[in-house]
Amino acid sequence: MKTYIRYTLLCLFALSSALCGAKVTCWSQNLHKMYNASPKTLEVKGSVGTTDSVTYTCSGEAKFGLGTESGNEIAIYLESNNNAQVTTTRIQNLDHIIVSYVPASDANPPKVAISTNGVDGWIDLTPVRISTTSKEYHMPSVGDYYVRIKRNGANTYIKVLEYCCLDLSGCPNCFLYKPE
Repeated sequence: MKTYIRYTLLCLFALSSALCGAKVTCWSQNLHKMYNASPKTLEVKGSVGTTDSVTYTCSGEAKFGLGTESGNEIAIYLESNNNAQVTTTRIQNLDHIIVSYVPASDANPPKVAISTNGVDGWIDLTPVRISTTSKEYHMPSVGDYYVRIKRNGANTYIKVLEYCCLDLSGCPNCFLYKPE
């Protein structure tokens, strides 16, 4: 009888850990739709765009704009020189990011880099092709990162950013190891 109870408990323990787990969930930021929502979910003041989850800071002639180049939709304009860039605030448990932009180009996708402090130690990420207007960039490991997107030799207009993060809410006993 003791053996039967032990095996039953062992099976219940194994099944309970299999039923819960961490998963990657994605959330999208369509800049044009957010800017035109009522109420607005993207506020733009000068070179800074603020949403409920991410703040975008443009520098080096990057800006939020609307024009024929972006299909008459609000986008982050990375124009004029290769110093044009946008940097986000820290995004927790980031696994990968998808950047959708115009014009269609496999030759000059935006340059994406990550940093743990937003100041230095930037790590360049390699794009994975989804289409000629969307590229996916995977983190070397899941973590809390600032994201920097730069112009890559051609004018680029970022329209949608999709952030995919590790969600630990389904796994109350899980934790994410983050080395110092």
